[in-house]
Amino acid sequence: MERLIMLRAGAATAVIMASMVAGCSYGPASPPMAESKPANTSTGPALVSIFPGTAALGTPLTAKGATVTPHADNLTVLPLGGGDDLELGIQVSITGVTAPIDTIGPDGGFRLYVSSGEQIPATPAAVLKQPPLASPVTADADGWVFFRIKPDTHATQLQLQAAPAGYGLAPQSIAVWLMPDTLPGVSPPAPPPPPPGAPAPAPPPVAGPGGGFHPPRLPPPPRLPPPPRMPAPPPVPAPPAVVCQHTSLC
Repeated sequence: MERLIMLRAGAATAVIMASMVAGCSYGPASPPMAESKPANTSTGPALVSIFPGTAALGTPLTAKGATVTPHADNLTVLPLGGGDDLELGIQVSITGVTAPIDTIGPDGGFRLYVSSGEQIPATPAAVLKQPPLASPVTADADGWVFFRIKPDTHATQLQLQAAPAGYGLAPQSIAVWLMPDTLPGVSPPAPPPPPPGAPAPAPPPVAGPGGGFHPPRLPPPPRLPPPPRMPAPPPVPAPPAVVCQHTSLC
């Protein structure tokens, strides 16, 4: 009898242990770890270029919200008096101005880069008579910028620079134009204007067919129109008969 009780107790213990093992083996599993996903770069902020726009001379570029166009077909070079230096003029148009733009001065403006690495700042005109571009530009404007260069200067770039306001930093390029391979030829200086009241200087002589120089032919004088025809005067009425009785003029 005692042995039977011990067998039953052992069987009960085995059942309890089996249920404990089953509970540990088949209990609720832990949730799976989340899979790592690559970052979606399309939702990030758009990339902004920190480099200025670059184009050939004559191409409009945006700078400080405005459209700046240096004209490639409007370049002129004149000799400076008293030396070999030259003055280069470039016509520039600026439209859509929303903030002041310096075109000359230490805080920005136009710079001419040459092959030697030197940058030549824009200066006031010395001999060229074209209207200068205002500085600063606060509205739509059209004018010229001027540079003093050497006869053998090879210009490579025209840059518009601006300095960040209030930070004391050096001006940085905000637009770059590539210069043409060669500059236009040097134009002869214009003759000084005649004093008031003096006749205009005669044009230079031209070469004649015989090899000599002959004065230029003047155009024929214009033909004057014929004088207008005046209407014939009205006939004078005859005097009355009472007058003719006392005079022999009738």
